[in-house]
Amino acid sequence: MVNAPIGIATSDANYKFVSANDEFCRIIGYTEEDLKKLTFKDITHPSDLPMSIEKMLALKSGKIHVMNEEKHYVKKNGAIIVGKVTVSAISDQSGQPVLFVAQLEDITERKQLENNLRSSEEKFRAISTSALDAILLADGEDRIIYWNPAAERAFGFKEKEAIGKKTSALIIPPLSRKSHNGLRVKLGDHEFSRKNFTVTALRKDGSQFPIDLSVSSVTLKDKKCLLAIIRDISHQKQLESSLKRERDMLEDITKNIGAGLVIIDKDYHIVWTNNFLARVNGDVVGKSCFSTFNTCNNTCPGCGPKKIFAGAEYDSREYFNKQMQEKGLPCWFELIATPIKDKDGKVIAALELTVDITEKKELEKKIREERNKLEAITENISAGLMLVNKEYKIIWSNNFAQKWFRQTEDKTCFNVLHCKNAICENCGVQKIFDGKSLDVCTSSIDVNGEAKILEITTTPMKDSEGNVVAALELAMDVTEVRKMQGQLSKYSQQLEEIVRKRTGQLEQAQAKLVKSERLAAIGELAGMVGHDLRNPLSGIKNSAYLLKKKGIEISEDQNQELLGIIDNCVNYSNKIVNDLLDYSRIIHLELQELPVEKLLTQTIAMLTIPKNVEIQLNVSGQSTIEVDQGKIERVFINLIKNAMDAMQNVGKISIDTKEVGSLLEISFADTGMGISDDVLSKLFLPLVTTKAQGMGFGLAICKRLVEAHGGTIKVKTAVGKGTTFTVSLPIKQPNRVGVGGDI
Repeated sequence: MVNAPIGIATSDANYKFVSANDEFCRIIGYTEEDLKKLTFKDITHPSDLPMSIEKMLALKSGKIHVMNEEKHYVKKNGAIIVGKVTVSAISDQSGQPVLFVAQLEDITERKQLENNLRSSEEKFRAISTSALDAILLADGEDRIIYWNPAAERAFGFKEKEAIGKKTSALIIPPLSRKSHNGLRVKLGDHEFSRKNFTVTALRKDGSQFPIDLSVSSVTLKDKKCLLAIIRDISHQKQLESSLKRERDMLEDITKNIGAGLVIIDKDYHIVWTNNFLARVNGDVVGKSCFSTFNTCNNTCPGCGPKKIFAGAEYDSREYFNKQMQEKGLPCWFELIATPIKDKDGKVIAALELTVDITEKKELEKKIREERNKLEAITENISAGLMLVNKEYKIIWSNNFAQKWFRQTEDKTCFNVLHCKNAICENCGVQKIFDGKSLDVCTSSIDVNGEAKILEITTTPMKDSEGNVVAALELAMDVTEVRKMQGQLSKYSQQLEEIVRKRTGQLEQAQAKLVKSERLAAIGELAGMVGHDLRNPLSGIKNSAYLLKKKGIEISEDQNQELLGIIDNCVNYSNKIVNDLLDYSRIIHLELQELPVEKLLTQTIAMLTIPKNVEIQLNVSGQSTIEVDQGKIERVFINLIKNAMDAMQNVGKISIDTKEVGSLLEISFADTGMGISDDVLSKLFLPLVTTKAQGMGFGLAICKRLVEAHGGTIKVKTAVGKGTTFTVSLPIKQPNRVGVGGDI
C-alpha cells in the first residue's frame, strides 16, 4: 500500500482517516499524521461536499457498494486539485461498515487538457458555424468528419448526408497529380503540390461551380486530418467575366469610335491612338502631337495638353484645318483634353478627344443666316412686334413698335398699348398663358397724337418642352382698312337696296313665267290624259250603245263580253287617275326590318310568270334591310314586269344582291332588246313610255319611291343585249317622316 502507484487511504465508520500511503499524502498535500486528525469532509471542496456526503451515506447504508466520482479537493496549501476517487466499504459479521478504503488519482492536468480541448473545439465550431466559407474536416481515409453550415449551403448536402462520405466522391472531381517541391497534402487518392488552388466543384443537383480551395494537414487527437476551406467564387467569376466584357467593349469603343483619341505624354509625344486617328494619320506613335497634327515646331497656341499638365482638369477648343478644307475633307474639329492620373492622383499623360464639328459649324452658319433674315424681317416689317412675359413686361420689341410707342422694354404691355396701370379686360396675353392658342382683338390708341385703330394678334412662344414662356403680340395698323370697310358697308347697303328692287322685279317675271309654264304643262298633261281617256271612254260608249240598241236581241255571251269591255275600260281609266294621284302625293314610309331574300321571294310570288321566262335569284349573305315593304314591292314588281315586257315574255331575268358599305344593291338584269339612247335620257320622266298603252308614270313613281328611302335607281343598257336596273338602298334607315307627298 505504501508503494502503490495510486493514492490509498482508509477511514473508520465515522469517516476519520486511519491510514494513508505516500502517494495519497503527496496528492492531497498532508502527512499521514495530519490526515489521521481529519475526515474526508475536511479535504473536500465545499462545492462538492453535499454530493460526497450523500454518496458516503448511501455507501454506509448499503444502498451502493462502491462509490466512483470525480471531485475537487483542497490541499493543505490551499491549492485545488481534481481527483478521481473510488471508495468501498469493509463490513463486520453483522454487515455494518467498520472501514472505508479510498483509491485516489490526481486528474487535474488531464482535466485541464480536456477543458482546453473542449474550449478549442467550441471556438472552432463557433467560427466554422458562422463562417461564410465552407469548412470541412476529413480523416486519413478521406472521409468527412466535420461539415459546417456554409458547406451545406454551397454543396446542397446536409451534415448527416456528408459525414462519412469521401470528399473526392462527394464534391471534388478527379484532379491530375502534379509534382511540387513544397508541401504535399494527400486528399484520398489525390496529391496536391500546393495548398491553394481553383477547381470546379459539384453540387448535390449535379451542377458545377468554381471554388477556391485551401487545404492543410492538421492533427486532432493524435490523428492526421485534412482541413479544407472552400469559397464559392461563382459571383467573382461572373464579375470577372462582366469586367472582361466591359473592358473589351470599352476597347472596341475607343478603337472604333467615330472620333479621334490620342494619349500624349509630358514631352508631347504620342504614346497611343485609336483606329480612327490611325486611319487618318497613319502610325504616329512616338511623334510629337504638334508636328503631327499642326506641322509646328513647338506646342500650339492654346495647347490643351499643356493646360492639363499645368493643372487644368478640362480644356476644350475649336480648331480649323485649312489643308483639309482644300482637300474637301472635314476641316473643323473640337479638341477636348482631360488628364490621365496614376493611383496617387499625379498627372502622367493627357487624353485628347478630336471630334469632327464641320457639319455643326455649317449648321451654325445656316442658323445664323436664318436668324439674320428673321431679324431683318422683324425689324423692317410694317407692324409692331412685342414679346411679353408672364408679368406682362415687354422683354423685346422691333423697330416699328419702338417708333410707335418709343421706349417699350421693361414696361408693361397694358401701359404701353392702352395707357393703363392695370391688366386690360379680356387681355390677350392672359388668355395665351391660360392655354389659348390664338387671340385677336382691336384697340383704339393714340400714336404720336394721331388716332389709330390697331388689330392685335397674340400667339404663344413655347420652349422645347412645350411650355409657354412668352406671348408674341403683333400690332397692325388697320385704321385705313376700317375706313374703307365703313365705305364698303355703305356701298353694300346701297347695292343691297338695288338688288332688292331688281329681285322683286325678277320674282314677278318668274311668277308669270312659272304660271305660263304650269299652264303649258297642264295643257300638255290634259291633252295626254284626254287622249288616253278617250280610248276607254269610246269603248264604254260603243259597248253601251250596242247594249241599248239591240236590247234583248243580244245573246248572253255577247252581253257578258260587252260588260267585260266596259269593266276593263273603267279599270284602265281608274289606273290613269291613280297614276296621276300617285305621282303627286307626299310619300310617307312605314319602315320595318325584313330579310332581303324573303322580300324578293314574296315579290316574285305575287307575279304571274310566263312559262318561257326564267327568274334566277342570287342573294348574297343573310342580310336584312329596313324598308316600307309595300312600296318597295311595288318598285320590284314594276321592274320585273317591265323586264318581261322588254323580253316579250321569253328570256331570263337575273336578280342579284350585294352589300356595298352601308348600302344594299339589288340588280334586275333582263335579256331583252335594250333601250335606245333617245328614250334612255328621259326614261324616269313622267309621260314617257314605249308601250302602246299607258301614260309613262311607272318608272317615275319607282324613282320617287326609291329616293324616298334615301336610295338611287340606275340603268345600264345595250341595244340587242338587254338592260340592268340597279336599286341601291340604305340597309339602316334614318328617321324619314315623308318625302314629296302622301302615297
